[in-house]
Amino acid sequence: MQDLSYLRLKNVQLGYTFKNNLIQKIGVKKIRGFVSADNLLTFTGFKGLDPEKSTYANDSYPITKTFVFGLNFDF
Repeated sequence: MQDLSYLRLKNVQLGYTFKNNLIQKIGVKKIRGFVSADNLLTFTGFKGLDPEKSTYANDSYPITKTFVFGLNFDF
């Protein structure tokens, strides 16, 4: 028997919209930059790969971390 309790930071998104006076010189109305991250942190005492899957089955895979960066332009 193992304790399957956990705390997980599942998704974080940060964005910033640049002010008009900084970008008017290049002919763009608005620019928004963003970064998004999924599955950043998991705090648990569980010895397996994922506390949401409470089995030691061979079909278990580690949880992948995903990072996305981008820019949105409004002309």
